Amino acid sequence: MIDDAAIVTLIQRRPALAPVALRPAERELLTWLSHGKHHQEIADITAVSVQTIRVRVSRLMDKLGAATSAGAVAIALRKGLIK
Repeated sequence: MIDDAAIVTLIQRRPALAPVALRPAERELLTWLSHGKHHQEIADITAVSVQTIRVRVSRLMDKLGAATSAGAVAIALRKGLIK
């Protein structure tokens, strides 16, 4: 079984900096990702282009220090930023 420290190493790209505050649109995006939605599905739901979703996901990953979108969701859940 993988311990918590190993999981953090797998999902984080860099150490967390200051506490992160998310805008409502960022929370919505992370929530859709946490429900397993793909970029195209989120784009259709939110009426923006898939490229816009890709950029927003990338920025969220940077903001949260995550290596992947799944890592961003895991970090957001762990920090209580989304439910």
